[in-house]
Amino acid sequence: MYSTLNLLVFLIGFLPGIKSRPSETQNSKQFLHFDLQNDDTIGTFGNEKTIDYYRLLEIEGNNLIVGAADNFLNLTIKNTNSKIEIIKNSNYYWPAERNAEFECNQKAANSEDCRNFIRILTIHTKTDDVLICGTHAYKPKCRIYDPKTKRTKKEFSGTGLSPLDPK
Repeated sequence: MYSTLNLLVFLIGFLPGIKSRPSETQNSKQFLHFDLQNDDTIGTFGNEKTIDYYRLLEIEGNNLIVGAADNFLNLTIKNTNSKIEIIKNSNYYWPAERNAEFECNQKAANSEDCRNFIRILTIHTKTDDVLICGTHAYKPKCRIYDPKTKRTKKEFSGTGLSPLDPK
């Protein structure tokens, strides 16, 4: 839940029409303060049962692509009737392979980290193919995915492209 709240605070900063007070000096930082646990006008998303170290991968208008555990999520943020909603449009599910998870669980201090946390996403401008990379239980992997056919074109080692650590 803690990581969900952090991501939400970060995302709210991108919404149009929400402004913080101007700083008194040029070097001071501006902060937005919200009571996220007691405010039912702010929508949230996330996984209540396990840890998700969310990573904001892409922003386009009110659409966001967020990397999470075993998924990347396509979200839309709507600000209607004094309520902020987060709508999940779609997701791409890509868990770590069982043998990689098993090996990781033998070595890792925290078994929750032995998943595939999506950390890299980029779209090829000519073909619209999507390069996706994740931690893959501390053995990074990448895929080239065709969103039109919804198939993986290629899978390869992500060492040097994706971080090992999900945090």
